[in-house]
Amino acid sequence: MPQTSPWDRLSGFRAPGFLDRHRVWLAIIGAAGLAVALRAPWFGTPLVEDEAGLAYIAAHAHAGGPNLFGFYFIDRPPLLLGIFHLADATGGTPAVRAIGALAATMLVALVALIARELGGARSAIWAAFIAAILGSSPALLSVFTPAELLAVLPSAASVLLLLIAWRSFDRVRLGWFALAGFLAIVALLVKQSFGDALVAGLACLAAGFLFERPRRRSWMAASAAYAGGALTVLLALELWERLYQVPDGAVTYALLDFRIQGLAALSSSAGLLLDKFTDRLLLPLVVSGLVLVLLAAVVGFRRRAASMKSVYSLASSSAAAPCLAMSARMAVGAPRQSRRPVTRPRNQSGSTTHPGSRARSEK
Repeated sequence: MPQTSPWDRLSGFRAPGFLDRHRVWLAIIGAAGLAVALRAPWFGTPLVEDEAGLAYIAAHAHAGGPNLFGFYFIDRPPLLLGIFHLADATGGTPAVRAIGALAATMLVALVALIARELGGARSAIWAAFIAAILGSSPALLSVFTPAELLAVLPSAASVLLLLIAWRSFDRVRLGWFALAGFLAIVALLVKQSFGDALVAGLACLAAGFLFERPRRRSWMAASAAYAGGALTVLLALELWERLYQVPDGAVTYALLDFRIQGLAALSSSAGLLLDKFTDRLLLPLVVSGLVLVLLAAVVGFRRRAASMKSVYSLASSSAAAPCLAMSARMAVGAPRQSRRPVTRPRNQSGSTTHPGSRARSEK
């Protein structure tokens, strides 16, 4: 009979067996603690420029103005401003730092669970600590609370629910698909460039419809559930626009048109584009060590693709690629130079307008 310690007899389990059964969750707890510890030296720092601008506009936004947030213009989605409004109402700078720390720990858990779905417990443990380091990296400025760190949470959660729904063949999976679609659109309303989860959802549904022919009817139901979850968020956005008296076209201009105009201006100068690529993308990739993670992920993806024996493997890998891109952009998006909140020039009536609303008024 194996010897047991007094602690084992009191607690009712043997420590090695308990550790083995719960090693993923223990790794998540440890990695989450590491993420918080890495952020600790920055808990007392003032808000950086981007954070301060978001907090200011969130505190002063109002209904009825010519722009998305009243008389202030900023190219950020409403849910991001809502998060900073909550932080402003619950403590200001300490609340912003606390939200960033909470987001980093949630990122650790989500990435680890995605890795467990794709590669098992060993992959989950590695992923948890990699996420902790990158999610609280000074080189990537993710020790603060960038929009990318907040948007990656619903995006990663959506990918995780897709993987769970894929291996669930009962009616419950329709609920998972609906929630995955819901969170995919939520991610876009936190950071408009985070369409990775939406791409993963379309890839997953297309793979199921094309390769699981005997179950095409169930996959049509899954697609309808996913679309229903996504439409729920869009309907909520439309309701918010009406209640908040947002002008027609203000959301589209702030989240899409303004960005396209900025990219057009940036692309007109090849030298400036190269400098920004080097300073804001290449250097953070190398200094943070993210480039090593990307290379290892490519190798792992190729090995998995070579041994695919089921549609589940195909769908898992199709979801893993957007998730990898999502994690990379979460990291490299933060180092860019933060822009101050932009206000449009006032017209003769004392209000501010964006070009779209001005054009409509002239018509």
